[in-house]
Amino acid sequence: MQHAKDIDAVIFDKTGTLTTGALSVAYTDYPSTHNREEAVRLIVGLVSASRHPVAQAVSQHLTAQYPTITPAKLTEVKSVPGRGIE
Repeated sequence: MQHAKDIDAVIFDKTGTLTTGALSVAYTDYPSTHNREEAVRLIVGLVSASRHPVAQAVSQHLTAQYPTITPAKLTEVKSVPGRGIE
């Protein structure tokens, strides 16, 4: 506590977890060599199989940015708790 007076700045997070109570994505970028819409279709198709908070934040961000995109229908994807998506 004695050193707290010397602190100029404190950074908590950049995802909104502390400020809004929920994860959020602020910005996405894609390599110029890839078709952006196809990448979004695949990513939304993948993350929709997951209940992980990061996956949900990614899905919400991308569907807000690309409201007319139809997620890819992936048939062999499953969410594995504690491991991610297989």
